[in-house]
Amino acid sequence: METSLIKIEEEGKKPILDYISQCSKQDSFSQINPEKKEKPKISIIIPIFNGEKNIIPTIRSIQNQTLQEIEILCINDNSSDNTLKILEQLKKEDNRITILTNKIQRGDLFNLINGGLESKGEYITYIYSKDFISNKDALNTLYEIATKKFEEKIDVVHFQICGIKYNKENIDSIMKYSTVNLNNVNKVMKKPYIEENYFQKNRDITESRFSFDKIYKKDLIQKIADFIGPQIWNQKIFFAYDFLFTFSCMKLCDNFVTIPDIFYCHEIKDYSDMWRIDGDRLKYNESSNKKIGDYMQVLERIFQLTENDKEAGEFRENILKELLNEKYLNAIGRSIFYDKFIVLFEKIYNWKYSDNNTKKRIKENIKEIIKYKIEPKKKFMNLLG
Repeated sequence: METSLIKIEEEGKKPILDYISQCSKQDSFSQINPEKKEKPKISIIIPIFNGEKNIIPTIRSIQNQTLQEIEILCINDNSSDNTLKILEQLKKEDNRITILTNKIQRGDLFNLINGGLESKGEYITYIYSKDFISNKDALNTLYEIATKKFEEKIDVVHFQICGIKYNKENIDSIMKYSTVNLNNVNKVMKKPYIEENYFQKNRDITESRFSFDKIYKKDLIQKIADFIGPQIWNQKIFFAYDFLFTFSCMKLCDNFVTIPDIFYCHEIKDYSDMWRIDGDRLKYNESSNKKIGDYMQVLERIFQLTENDKEAGEFRENILKELLNEKYLNAIGRSIFYDKFIVLFEKIYNWKYSDNNTKKRIKENIKEIIKYKIEPKKKFMNLLG
């Protein structure tokens, strides 16, 4: 099932917009002195970089939750604006807020994992500045499902998200991300079924690639950190990290539940200028090269972690189809990571479990990259026959 956006009917849109509007009022938080628990039920981790214009409504959407036994863990990723001052002011009114400040910018993958390791909650979840929890009962509902609805505590509860697009003053549109198979909601899926189906092309399990549409049992984050390896998550990875994080989650969790409720609103960003491929501009564009470098590290680590999994063939194939379309291949061909991607493709091509479809796709990818490389290296041409 492909992740896509679909329209939300007006009657479904109104309560979400009403709640966002309420949280956008900076004085809307009424729980001025909530009781701080040594062991909160849920820790909400907020990675923030230069979020002075939008962090208050995000935090208000958390403070206004009916579940008050929470930790709000704000990670200031070396912001250069007034983010830290705002967080410190918010902390004075709410002692459940904890602030971690990175002395250098560490990136999203580090913040997800390190934030999870530093949190105190029984469960954790993530939210980004300018995003919102879209229902006041969201956290309470998720905690009840994770801990009381079934005979055993659940490692991961996955919920639905919607996308919001801003104009200059108001929300321009709100759309639902179509990521759920309604035949499989409210059912406990267990190991090894979770992993087997996540690897399959026609999987029954919800195909969610996001990190922020779930709550996780705290000890699962330690397993994910060890599995990915600190040599990777300590890197400054800002892009495509969700593929690696979610893959690791599906690989390691013992049970998994999907519910149909929309509990999160995510900003829809304009990616039209993400890959600047006119002429040779991308070749000298530091930001674009960084994105491509992140892709390379994520792909390389996923393929290392699936090296001995024969069942991972279709999963690898899906990643190649998802990430390496024409615009990405164009960008890769003009980037400083051209040679490294070719070497990575060679490794995938020669993987002992690679089938003819995967080999065919890799050949197509290499041909496409070569179009945009002025002087392709002859030593990589042998795969093209």
